[in-house]
Amino acid sequence: MINLISPYMGILGFSGDAAIPLVLGNCLNLYAGIAGILSLDLTVKEVFILAVMLSFSHNLFIETGVALKVGVKLWIVLAVRFGLAISSALIIGFIAISNDCDSINDDCDSINDDCTNIEGS
Repeated sequence: MINLISPYMGILGFSGDAAIPLVLGNCLNLYAGIAGILSLDLTVKEVFILAVMLSFSHNLFIETGVALKVGVKLWIVLAVRFGLAISSALIIGFIAISNDCDSINDDCDSINDDCTNIEGS
């Protein structure tokens, strides 16, 4: 099952295993999502993205039921919560990728400087 989900999770910056805490947090509550995160070997980036996503979309069954009782339409609740969760994951993933590229470029620049110093000696 995780192999089927992995390509879609990769778009959000996750490995396929990260689907477990995401489903637990969305269906149950934040504590179940945290327990799922702790049980897996995830990177700091993945944990951060999961934390932000779950802050927008957690405990969906209970909180959506409450919103419906108040009079908010179902599609609005789900669109806003999932929309914020997915857009935040994409934005954070994009920022993390650009920062990774900047650090790689800095490393390459320092290697090039070292090589010119060696050639100049």
